[in-house]
Amino acid sequence: MLERFLSDLKRLVAVRSVRGEATDTAPYGEGPRKALDVASEIIKEHGFEPRITDDVALDFDYNGEETVLAILAHLDVVHEGEGWDSDPYEVVEKDGRYYGRGVSDDKGPALCALYALSQLKDEGVKLKNNVRVIFGSDEECGSDDLERYFAKNKPPKYLFSPDAQYPVVNTEKGRMHIEAYAEKCSDIIEIKGGTAVNIVANRAYAVIKGARAHDIKTKADDCERITGVKFELTAVTEGVRITALGRSAHASTPNEGNNAITALLFLLSKMGILTELSKVFPHGKTDGETLGIKCEDELSGELTLSPDIIDGNEDYVKVTCDVRVPVSRDDMYKNVRDVGKIKVSVVSHTDGHHVSADSPLVRALSDAYEKVSGRKGGTVSLGGGTYVHDMEKYGCEGVAFGACLPETDTRMHGANEFAVRDELVMSVEIFKEAIKNICGVI
Repeated sequence: MLERFLSDLKRLVAVRSVRGEATDTAPYGEGPRKALDVASEIIKEHGFEPRITDDVALDFDYNGEETVLAILAHLDVVHEGEGWDSDPYEVVEKDGRYYGRGVSDDKGPALCALYALSQLKDEGVKLKNNVRVIFGSDEECGSDDLERYFAKNKPPKYLFSPDAQYPVVNTEKGRMHIEAYAEKCSDIIEIKGGTAVNIVANRAYAVIKGARAHDIKTKADDCERITGVKFELTAVTEGVRITALGRSAHASTPNEGNNAITALLFLLSKMGILTELSKVFPHGKTDGETLGIKCEDELSGELTLSPDIIDGNEDYVKVTCDVRVPVSRDDMYKNVRDVGKIKVSVVSHTDGHHVSADSPLVRALSDAYEKVSGRKGGTVSLGGGTYVHDMEKYGCEGVAFGACLPETDTRMHGANEFAVRDELVMSVEIFKEAIKNICGVI
């Protein structure tokens, strides 16, 4: 299995399926559309018949019975960013790990679903009900593909998405996007940082009018020691360019990264620039207290706030933040207010997602995990949002499930993203067991 799995994974990862400019046959750009085509070829090679819906998603069935279960994964990926030790679109195998953009989020787990069905077929397993595998192409940018797919396809009773971790993720926090504006700053010629609102920025820079590198170096060295973010000072015609080099992470776990934007603001504040903005977004503080939205609950934990994009010049500076909100505090968006001279507004908000731990779906998945892994099953809560977040509106019950162990940080959305080979192999077996539990065996 491993040789063929790795070959298939390499083919999928080689496609840079980042959302791009729409065309008539590629609503999310040529990359995501090509990923669907490559996946279709792989699926056919495994003996199944893929169908593409509206150029946004593909699916295939195990048999012709009623579809009770679907496994929903995605083939689009976030921008590769910087800081990789290898080509992000060429899978590298090292020390039992596969490295590459999408190996864990979500192309590797997508293949686990395919291989689970393929092996059940090879083993001659006859299911009472059908299991369908669905591959989407817009999960990272809003999941518009689900609207289009389910407009033309009947939703199953149950669904899981292998886009998180084990055991069963039955609770996902709500989400807000917040924008904060600083008033005019004559010292700033240009300031930029971040690549997406769901990725902790690993790089940010500002061009400061009339400044000199040697005057800033001592402050930069002090800030580097305090924050752990590296600062580079470069003389330019207008003054000096300050570049902050941090560490990326998924925005739902901002403390696992080292935010270049907040570190840059920290240094600028030491220079008397954008001090109010730095107070609103202090480096290393991610609980939203400075915005008056700090909260937590027992079910899903603490609110997290991650300033992920900064953009501006002498006329304005805008910071865009990703906020993950405890499920019992979905109304927290109403508490967002301006802070001093900083104008703050909520751009969008989404309620949290929760499925009862007593659900037949949750119990069946938990039992499969326990049987195959030998570990205790049960449920967990995550800050990250997956395809299952809004399944209720399609009349479908869904949770996230797999495809890595809870202690494994795959660096999702960051540089050097990886998947553990043995965890992917185990996931194939877990999915097989889950399918039999839910669909039934003749």
